[in-house]
Amino acid sequence: MSMMVGAATTRAQAKREAVTKPLRMPDIEGHVGVDREQLIKLQQEDTRILALVDAGRTSRRGGKIVSFEKVRVIVYRRYQDLGRNVHVKQVVLSKPLREYVMSVAHDSITGAHLGIRRRKDKVLSNFYWPRVDGNVKKYCVTYVSGL
Repeated sequence: MSMMVGAATTRAQAKREAVTKPLRMPDIEGHVGVDREQLIKLQQEDTRILALVDAGRTSRRGGKIVSFEKVRVIVYRRYQDLGRNVHVKQVVLSKPLREYVMSVAHDSITGAHLGIRRRKDKVLSNFYWPRVDGNVKKYCVTYVSGL
């Protein structure tokens, strides 16, 4: 007669026996940083960015204020939503850097593929370029996982 002892598995036993799977991470070989001099050079080569600063306009609409300025040669966009007490200073990006920023915001481990609105908010928290909304939406919709 055989008695079966300990037929149940405790959580501690299961944890000890579990095989851990490696964390899947996107290929970030192409993700390289940009230094200050490279950023300045790329901004100065982009005529659309220069036009934004040269226009020197400040637009006000519905409690929102947008202006462009140069601070120590780097072009920034200042966005203020007075109704929600939001003040953001964004680096204006030239075309070669946009794909990289969208990739980091979407593909990185902190990106978590959370959707268009959250990706756009993440990008706009630090960066701006003309048509940023459409670019982020297109990137998220057409994204094909390399994992």
